[in-house]
Amino acid sequence: MKYEKQAITFETQADQLIERGLIADRGELIRRLGAVSYFRLAGYLHPYRIVDHEKNLTNRFRPGTALVEVWRRYCFDRRLRGLIMDVIERIEVSVRT
Repeated sequence: MKYEKQAITFETQADQLIERGLIADRGELIRRLGAVSYFRLAGYLHPYRIVDHEKNLTNRFRPGTALVEVWRRYCFDRRLRGLIMDVIERIEVSVRT
């Protein structure tokens, strides 16, 4: 598969997100992008995007969109996934037994 887009650095990704209205410390944002990747974080940014009723979604974020809140949601989701996987494993072992 040939990719049309060139890969960009975490620094460039951070700059783009900040330009689009994300409130964040640039250094912290770069560290977060390095830890989870742009595409995983982008899923949690989706609800904060501005809707243009003629063009659907834009690349801009609603005023006040902060990395702190987005990161909290990501961490909550990660913990919830871990708890659910633990329960699923217990059920699986119980059923096998």
